[in-house]
Amino acid sequence: MARTIGELYDSILFQIEKTQESQSYQTESGAQLTRGQLSTLYAERNRLLEKIEQYGRNYIEGQNTAPIGDISLVSFA
Repeated sequence: MARTIGELYDSILFQIEKTQESQSYQTESGAQLTRGQLSTLYAERNRLLEKIEQYGRNYIEGQNTAPIGDISLVSFA
C-alpha cells in the first residue's frame, strides 16, 4: 500500500529521533558527545515538508498531480 507524504514525514522524524539517541553518548568523565552526521535525514525531512506545504499531508506521490488547497464545506441558509 502506498504511503502518504505525511506518513513518510512521520517515519523520517522517528528515524531522526532514534539516530540522535544512538549518536549521542556520555563519557565516564561526564562529557556529552555526539557522533556522526544526520544531514541525509534532515535533507529528506525538508524535502517532505516542502511537498506537504504544496500538496497536503495526505498526498501520495505519483497518485495525483495537482496541488490540493484547503477545502471548507460551508452552507449558507
